[in-house]
Amino acid sequence: MTATIPALGEEFISADEEQAILRVAELFRQLRERGYHQRRAADRLDRFPARRDAHAKHHGCLRAEFIVENTLPDELRVGTFQEGMHYHAYVRFSNGSENVQSDTLPDAHAMAVKVLGVHGPRALDLPGSEQHTQDLIMVQHPVFFSRNASEYVSLSKALLAGQDALQAWMQAHPYEAAIMVATVAYVVENPLAMNYFSMVPYKLGPQAMKFSARPAAGQALLAAQEKSDNYLREVMVEQLSNGPVVYEFFVQVQRDPQLFPVEDPTVVWPEDWVSPTQPALTGQPQKVATISIPAQAFDNDAQQAFGERLSFNPWDTVAALRPLGGINRVRKRVYLEAAAHRRKLNRDMPIEPTGSESF
Repeated sequence: MTATIPALGEEFISADEEQAILRVAELFRQLRERGYHQRRAADRLDRFPARRDAHAKHHGCLRAEFIVENTLPDELRVGTFQEGMHYHAYVRFSNGSENVQSDTLPDAHAMAVKVLGVHGPRALDLPGSEQHTQDLIMVQHPVFFSRNASEYVSLSKALLAGQDALQAWMQAHPYEAAIMVATVAYVVENPLAMNYFSMVPYKLGPQAMKFSARPAAGQALLAAQEKSDNYLREVMVEQLSNGPVVYEFFVQVQRDPQLFPVEDPTVVWPEDWVSPTQPALTGQPQKVATISIPAQAFDNDAQQAFGERLSFNPWDTVAALRPLGGINRVRKRVYLEAAAHRRKLNRDMPIEPTGSESF
């Protein structure tokens, strides 16, 4: 039987996926609770605060502006990406580990953008959720390390079982293991000088996309001179005391359903692809917006505490730009449960930022 080739922007949901998602969520619940109790014991902390179970250490949550290009092709003019729109935003830079550890250790690194004042039908409409924000979550690696929900079950079991089980999983999944190792192997000089990627696909109206952000050319971006345990925050403080930092935000449109798969986020979408019939149609990312981070003194208790309270979720988005693919369907459940668990432990309520916060 010939396999069905999906259409552009089309998802494929296997019959056993929902059960796999439930299993991953349960395994992550166990990992989350075990990790919280281990960290609490190691740090000799009282019940509060409970940090995120991934990307626990943030270097700063920065005021920013998300400015959409004045001219966009029709295919990019979707949802939040409306020509000339100017949004307030917050940008959180973080390390990936569940532990608050030294910046000198290899790790994953993330840039999470919360765009404010966004309107339109939502991907999720939950009581108490942020109704006018758009979260754009990016990591300093272009692809994800698990293909689908079923594979994520086996990885989650290995993580819960311990180091020997994880090593066995990696030996049985060398391709995915290589991605996972690469993702957490970065030692960086300045979070404001790195490229970041969505890793996984999203809707772009009827199409699919991945997105990325990279520093605009021509900026004098600093490198850390002395590497303390918190040198990434320190170099950001110095960088933003000298002036603004500008990022360019790009969208890469899915051009071929097999070469640009929606349901396998371990695959790099080829930027060098050119349509054999329409040479103007390429796999090159296209600039959609500028993320302008003004000079600011962000390293104060109030602003850092605000960044700690914020939640970021790829499903906090307008429906026209919602996440696609099985890994994102896993993330929907896991992210919501993790945020609810953290709020419960911290006796906290979700907040919907406006951009007018005073620090």
